[in-house]
Amino acid sequence: MDALLNSTIPTAMEGLDTDPSSGQRFAAELAYDFPAHHHQLTLTPAVALALSPTTRNYSLL
Repeated sequence: MDALLNSTIPTAMEGLDTDPSSGQRFAAELAYDFPAHHHQLTLTPAVALALSPTTRNYSLL
């Protein structure tokens, strides 16, 4: 119980390193299926986003 109340426990933000060589990256993708051709096929448009301390990538899939 004392460890939970101790103020020296690092938070999630303190654990993140802003050094570009650390290899950290955040990536997210959002996709949705639309029925097509009499509900026998689906069309899946998607958007992707990837962030790191040194680069940003955006994609339309």
